[in-house]
Amino acid sequence: MSPGIGAIEYVLPPDSFSLQELADAGLLGSPPRQLLDFGFDRCYISNEPAAELALKAAATLITNADVEPDSIDLLLYASALSQNHQLATEDWLSGFNYPAAKIQYELGLTRANVAGISQAGCTGLKMNQNTAREIVSHIKTLLEH
Repeated sequence: MSPGIGAIEYVLPPDSFSLQELADAGLLGSPPRQLLDFGFDRCYISNEPAAELALKAAATLITNADVEPDSIDLLLYASALSQNHQLATEDWLSGFNYPAAKIQYELGLTRANVAGISQAGCTGLKMNQNTAREIVSHIKTLLEH
């Protein structure tokens, strides 16, 4: 098997609202038309933490792609919101609990290198894509030599 990204998965929360619904509720900082011009038409709102949605997406990917967890070499996690970068509670040690590590543990990804891409805001997804592409490119180069 050659290195690469063989599958991708995502999970959206069940509740979504149109831009007009959000505007009528006074929840938008920009006019709905402007957001529509940028390509937005709905907003999905979750009561679950981002890490739980990521865990569901990763578990679904493993099942749908029929992949063994110990064959996964890399897990990248990103969230646009800073409160999603740690799984902190009142225990001071919980400040060292990170979503990517939790997903790795929960899914038994014993071989995976794990990185949390933070401080990238809304560009976190693109940053993860670029990071994955660069890593795969370097692995391919190494295998060719």
